[in-house]
Amino acid sequence: MPTTRSTTRRRSLDLLDELLPPDPAAATPAPAPVAPPPRAAVARRAAATAPPPIAATPEPPAPVPSRAPRRAERFTVNLPLNLVERARDAVFHTPGLTLAALTAEALTGAIERRERQRGEPFPARQGRLRVGRPVR
Repeated sequence: MPTTRSTTRRRSLDLLDELLPPDPAAATPAPAPVAPPPRAAVARRAAATAPPPIAATPEPPAPVPSRAPRRAERFTVNLPLNLVERARDAVFHTPGLTLAALTAEALTGAIERRERQRGEPFPARQGRLRVGRPVR
């Protein structure tokens, strides 16, 4: 049995020796890199496979701001606490209703009421809204 152990050790050492070349000079040289084709050949090949040029098309007009609703946009406001609690209670007791839907419905109604009072829809904004607290 002792000879088997020493043979096993020697065999494992031999396996490691087989993985590393015994002499750096004895290692086989790496193959030479292949030179890329000349630029002219690449350009000819690209020109031969390129699709035909597309006729110049006029630029599309700039997008016009519309009143069409986008999918959704975050809109953060501070509201009186009792109003927020009433809205939450209404959503809780109305199956299928969400705070977003209730808010959109209420805001739509308020804007339409003001447009009726004014006699016409509000025109699109020409600039940015002022942000922050109103000046007293």
